[in-house]
Amino acid sequence: MTTCQITYDNNGTPGIWAENPREAYWGMGWLHGRHRPLQSRIISTAAQGRMAESLWDLDHLLALDTLIHRLNIPEMGRQEAKKLSGEALDWLQAYLLGWQAGASVAKTPFELRVLMAKLPDPTPESLVSSLMLSGYLGLAQSQERMERALVQALVEGAEPKVLEKMFHPHLKGWDADALKQFGAKALAGFGTGGIRAVGGSNAWAVGPDRSHSGQTFLCGDPHLQVNQLPALFFEIRARVGDDYWLGASIAGLPGIAVGRNRDVAWSGTF
Repeated sequence: MTTCQITYDNNGTPGIWAENPREAYWGMGWLHGRHRPLQSRIISTAAQGRMAESLWDLDHLLALDTLIHRLNIPEMGRQEAKKLSGEALDWLQAYLLGWQAGASVAKTPFELRVLMAKLPDPTPESLVSSLMLSGYLGLAQSQERMERALVQALVEGAEPKVLEKMFHPHLKGWDADALKQFGAKALAGFGTGGIRAVGGSNAWAVGPDRSHSGQTFLCGDPHLQVNQLPALFFEIRARVGDDYWLGASIAGLPGIAVGRNRDVAWSGTF
């Protein structure tokens, strides 16, 4: 039982009034289940490597499922979920209970209900796997883009010594001549298996000695496609006891991906 209250401001941004983090996670789950049930189920299904089985037998979904199973993400999620205890387990369970309550009252068109009937509901194991999946894809894409950029620079005539100075000491011992010789073939060999890079992002911080107000601030600028509907991020504001949480969550994942509270601000960038 929770005393969490859900509100909406004039712009439709949802708010959560909670006495403690457990209630706040319940509210976050309710909002994700109420407003983004399909998106939540998709990320959970992807983290289990069941997209082609549950959604559509397409080549790129098969490639994604193959990658997920090759990395053993579903099994690692099951094993890590067993280790959860204390507040971590309590908050995760609260999120799931809230999600189920929100999904039960979601006003979903009939066509989407038929589609979602094929997709499994989130579980503690799939939530842990989803967090692993989101973290891995970001890191894998970042490394792939950097390696591709280095090979491309060599192919287009960049001096290896200059690149070695720019990226010192990370290129120590690399074989620039071999990479340049492979050229286009080497570039064609890169890829994260069914995952396509669609952009970049950036983040920066400014210390108090460089700001007019004398305050420290963090700017997070995730670059996302404007034609992505629904948007990847789901904005949330929460009052949690004497604290507050402001930022953007990702439907199907417990927590705020980019945001701040009274003590700290955080942002991710690829």
